[in-house]
Amino acid sequence: MIIYDLLFYVFAALMIFSAVGVVSVKNPVYSVLLLIFTFFNAAAIFILLGAEFLAMAMIIVYAGAIAVLFLFVVMMLNIKTSQIKQCAISHHKLLISVVVLLLAELIAVIYLSLHPQPEIATSQNPLIIDGLKDNTYQLGFVFYTKYVYLFQICGVILFVAIISSIILTFRNSKNIKKQDINSQMSRTKESSIKLATIKTGDGVNAIHRK
Repeated sequence: MIIYDLLFYVFAALMIFSAVGVVSVKNPVYSVLLLIFTFFNAAAIFILLGAEFLAMAMIIVYAGAIAVLFLFVVMMLNIKTSQIKQCAISHHKLLISVVVLLLAELIAVIYLSLHPQPEIATSQNPLIIDGLKDNTYQLGFVFYTKYVYLFQICGVILFVAIISSIILTFRNSKNIKKQDINSQMSRTKESSIKLATIKTGDGVNAIHRK
């Protein structure tokens, strides 16, 4: 048990350090990279608790998809820190309310952790439901039976988020090349292929001279 407790405190300390770095660094790219590091540490803690499904979901979904999406959006949108600061100042009341709410949740979690709680599943003592120890099967069974409609709604929300990210990165500019389906479909052999007779030794430049 000592090694598990030691690993828990190591991963928890790294996760707190990286989470603080997400909101404290000035470079948004570094912030996203620290966010990915936070997800990996959270996944390690889930593995220690015997929740391998949540650990893999944390790595594949969050670190592998959402954080990478954030990174591309940050690089494409060319975010200016001055605009962010002005927005934060203009909405300072809302930000203070969110911070107070998060602190209240953190205090509640710490308070509950210091008091006796019902038995918690760990890797050494997994949660057993109907004789099954595999939490991946248990979660899948609950998702696709009791919460199947809510699960499908989550998929629709993610689909909307994908479309929103595409719209945010889409720009109309003359200097950016983009696909034109009409011009591609209307191409003919005469307009696409040019036959040229090149003499020996003239090279490729002879095509442009013709």
